[in-house]
Amino acid sequence: MSAHEQRTRQSAVLTTDVAADLPAVTAHGLPAIPLIADRYRVLGPLGTGGTAVVHRAWDTHLQREVALKVLRRDADTDVNRERLADEALLLAHVRVPGVPALVDAGSRPAHLVMDLVEGHDLATEITRGPLEPRRAAQVGAEVAAALAGVHALGVVHRDVKPGNILLGPERAMLADFGIAQWDGRRTRDTPGHTVGTVAFLAPEQISEDPVTDRADVYALGLVLLEAVTGRRAYPGRDDSAAYARLQHSPLIPTSLPAGWSALLHRMTRREPEQRPSAAEAAAILHDLASSGLRQVVSTLSPAATAVERSAEQRVRAAQPAQPAQHSEPAQHSEPAQRVDATGVLALDLMLQPVPVGAPRPAGSAGRRRAARTRPTAPRRGYAPRHRRVAV
Repeated sequence: MSAHEQRTRQSAVLTTDVAADLPAVTAHGLPAIPLIADRYRVLGPLGTGGTAVVHRAWDTHLQREVALKVLRRDADTDVNRERLADEALLLAHVRVPGVPALVDAGSRPAHLVMDLVEGHDLATEITRGPLEPRRAAQVGAEVAAALAGVHALGVVHRDVKPGNILLGPERAMLADFGIAQWDGRRTRDTPGHTVGTVAFLAPEQISEDPVTDRADVYALGLVLLEAVTGRRAYPGRDDSAAYARLQHSPLIPTSLPAGWSALLHRMTRREPEQRPSAAEAAAILHDLASSGLRQVVSTLSPAATAVERSAEQRVRAAQPAQPAQHSEPAQHSEPAQRVDATGVLALDLMLQPVPVGAPRPAGSAGRRRAARTRPTAPRRGYAPRHRRVAV
């Protein structure tokens, strides 16, 4: 039995949003599922949103699987039909890597047909536990790059959240432009009502100030914070959860890997103009994903922790930074501390203790000799070496 036939058998129980009172079976023993727009056969739901259901479907004309987005019956209103038509028009003009391509659209019933992205969404991935930092940086870089592409076309997504980020076999994809804001076209918003997902709204969306592309950057910052910690910054779905971000900034752990804290602080600034652009965020995330920086462990000493926090604060304040000039050979095995060209602070620990007042060994070989010949005197005569931070 083909994979298509297996999926068709599994779709015998369908939501009433698409089909009802189905005939029992066909002559081949498969469920007799009516076609949508005389072309698309629903195989089963992929996900449900606020107004629509996305199904895996079979295109009987082109003999391939597609993603079919259909309005739910309880949300089939004139406004939602207009929004779906707006989304179709937008996707028809947006050809950006990381955004699923539009295949077809129709009105009976109101539906969109898009390329099928095999895989699951980021929300499902997070339920399994926090993402490994390099993986989260890779996903974030790909989503930020997609946002940079649509922002360049005057489009603001306004609903960036884990459920709208699809983890495909080749890259992460940003889906669902149903409430996107597009230059030159009026939105379908009801005055006095905020659209979007409460947990990922930007402060300006709550206060009804003008919404720009930096609102998407803020939302992506909250998404990445949840991805690497497994915890939502502003849990809940009521007004208190929405207004919480106007009262305090999200809690960003200092134990996050090097560079993450400074970036997330910037992305989630309350003032839109103080956030990086999506393109800048993509570049920094790409650096984090490709460099593989190790996690900062701030347990060496209070002084070392103070140095780390002070350095991160200076990076967040966007002070000019110069690359560190080291007199030691670049090939030594111990991790160095640097501030790279993107402003990402890379902090690694140097854990070897040395006697108080002893001359500093020259080079990595000297450090190893000092470690081997360390006397066994009481520890009161020793102190951990402070980390050097280039800022």
